[in-house]
Amino acid sequence: MFLSPFPENENRSVDIHARMAVSGTPWYQGMRQECFDIVQNCAAKSKLVTQDRVSIDVFLHELLDAKICFSPFGYGEVCWRDFEAICTGSLLFKQDMSHVISSPDIFIPYETYVPLAWDLSDFDEKVEYYLTNTAERMRIAHNAFDRLHNYFIKDEFLQDMRPFLERLGL
Repeated sequence: MFLSPFPENENRSVDIHARMAVSGTPWYQGMRQECFDIVQNCAAKSKLVTQDRVSIDVFLHELLDAKICFSPFGYGEVCWRDFEAICTGSLLFKQDMSHVISSPDIFIPYETYVPLAWDLSDFDEKVEYYLTNTAERMRIAHNAFDRLHNYFIKDEFLQDMRPFLERLGL
């Protein structure tokens, strides 16, 4: 999907996509339940997608129709959903990732994603801001997509993997 053009969709009907599992180990369940509850507090003001498992095709179709994708931490900080949000043109909302090093760096605050406080105390405020500031929301979503698009187009992934591939004799 990153080899294709940015998925333009000015008429996205879902405000917040936050489909997430809550069950798991006790600490995971507690953390995810807090995230789920905070998202549900937006239900009165925003159109949400939050519950039930769906196929990957349905999931990606939903993201293509979502303005914001909330990707909370799971069993680690970086999640598949981060990349799924970016490739579908949805604005990535995630707890602050300033402690993470990635290649390419897709966690540049207010340039490629919107950082949230780890306790999500700023969630409502940031949702309201980015739902009402379409140009800013789209600027950040485009930046994130372009970063990954260029990473693949310019073969930077292969360059990053070169030492590993050479060790394998490939």
